[in-house]
Amino acid sequence: MIYRELFFVGFFADIALNKLSRIPEAPQAIKALLPYFEAHCPVTAAIYAGITTAVVGAIGIVFTPLLGFGLTGIPGEIWTSFLAGYVADILIEKLQIFGPSLQPFFDAAGAGLWGGLAIAFAVAVVRIGHKYKLLPRLDN
Repeated sequence: MIYRELFFVGFFADIALNKLSRIPEAPQAIKALLPYFEAHCPVTAAIYAGITTAVVGAIGIVFTPLLGFGLTGIPGEIWTSFLAGYVADILIEKLQIFGPSLQPFFDAAGAGLWGGLAIAFAVAVVRIGHKYKLLPRLDN
C-alpha cells in the first residue's frame, strides 16, 4: 500500500497551504485557513494532514472495486479517492475533528469538494509518480 507516500504528499501540501494562507493576494478560501494554522504548530498541522491523506486515500483505493463505476486502475482509484475525500471533508466539518479553527475555511469554501480534490490529487500524484518512476516506492 502507499500510505507513506500519501502521508508525505499531504504533509508537504499542508505546509504549502500554510505559507499560501499568509499571502495577502491568496484566494479568500486559502486565506480562511489562517486561523487553523495559527492555532496549530506548523509541523503538527502537517502531520494531521498527512495522516488524514494517508488514511482517506487508502480507504478510497480499497473501495475502488465497489465504487469505481467501471473505472479500473489509476482512474478508478482517483475517482473513489475523490468520493472518500468528499465524505471525509464533510465529516471533518460536522464533527469538528480538527476543532473550530477550520470553520472559517468551511464557511468560505464549503465542505466536500476541496477535501475530495485534495485526496484525489494525492492519489494521482503518488500513482502517476510510481507509474512513470518519478517517485520512489517507500513500501519496502
